[in-house]
Amino acid sequence: TNAPFQAYGGTGITNEAVLRRVISPWSPANVTWFNQPTTTPSNKVVIPATTLEELYNVTLNVTQLVYDMRLAGPQ
Repeated sequence: TNAPFQAYGGTGITNEAVLRRVISPWSPANVTWFNQPTTTPSNKVVIPATTLEELYNVTLNVTQLVYDMRLAGPQ
């Protein structure tokens, strides 16, 4: 599955983000800001905030998150 992630920031707001594992059925066609699938905070991965105004590349360790997905099996 292709799951691109894009984030945009503005002045005066934090741009920290969090990756969490989805634990309920969902469809990309049906997900909106107000209709998000259920997630778990277990082994979440935090994308740290930055004050950079240019391209911000970050490498995240998602090993434990992927391990959890494998243990849970298909949802």
